[in-house]
Amino acid sequence: MFTDITITGATGFVGKHLVKKIIAEGFDGTRIISRSGEEKGHNVGAEAVKIIKADLAQDSSIPHISDSRILIHLAYSRNNFDENIRMASNIIKAAQQGYMLRIIHCSTAVVSGFSQGGIINESSSHYPSTGYQQNKSTIEQMFLAELPPQVELVILRPTVVIGPGGPGLNFIFDRILYNPFSSYIMYWILRNRRTNFVAIENLIDAIMLFIRLPKIYHREIYLISDDDDGDNIYGHVDQLVRKCLGKPLVWPDIGLPTWCLRLIFRLFPLHSPPDIIYLSNKLEQMGYKRRVGLSETIRNYVKSRMKTLNQK
Repeated sequence: MFTDITITGATGFVGKHLVKKIIAEGFDGTRIISRSGEEKGHNVGAEAVKIIKADLAQDSSIPHISDSRILIHLAYSRNNFDENIRMASNIIKAAQQGYMLRIIHCSTAVVSGFSQGGIINESSSHYPSTGYQQNKSTIEQMFLAELPPQVELVILRPTVVIGPGGPGLNFIFDRILYNPFSSYIMYWILRNRRTNFVAIENLIDAIMLFIRLPKIYHREIYLISDDDDGDNIYGHVDQLVRKCLGKPLVWPDIGLPTWCLRLIFRLFPLHSPPDIIYLSNKLEQMGYKRRVGLSETIRNYVKSRMKTLNQK
């Protein structure tokens, strides 16, 4: 098991949860790459992690990561695709001249695109269409093609990550709380649509699995989703949020049938098909087990949001 860990994107939603987990498990020698050189909400002492001030998109960051034994790459800018390419390029340069042994890269399940519904696994056809999907796909291909052979590579492809501090449930929460009529219209339209969520706790467990493994023999891609959770449907998620807020559904519990949703979503090719299912079977074969159900992480999310609102 490696103890010399460097994390990029540690100030983001996933990064904060990962740092908290790593500290809780007593890992030594953990470093955070931060453009500002600040912790930004981690509330950890200097003895727990070392904050390295560096801009990963600049060549000057290469010496700060080249001596990492294991690098977890979470950093990503949705506003600057070129910057993401530069960050990946600098990680590759650092791996080529340093002592790096393993890279765990967090990508996205939607690199496969939205041209097909049904079952999606790591072998499914690859048709990225949006700028975001294409950018994520390009970064994956860079790592697969350009990293030196001695560097182990794991690419994790999570679906929509939800949990305390994350934005994935905001659109449901805000509509229920502030616009009840609009929330019911969306409920009626999307009730039977798959939401393709994955709990933040489960994604962190997957990352920790690949930190702990003593050896990874192949460069592999792994999907991670909670699509096998019975609550991973819009209507169930909406009802869980309502229950936590004490705002039960007061209108008839009906929604468009799935076949109708399929027809509607053909008009919106840049949106996820309503019946798409992402499989995590390959990850499970590595020893991963889903620890947290969606109902638990939804309760934790609502509790966190309400705490934040009450502090304002």
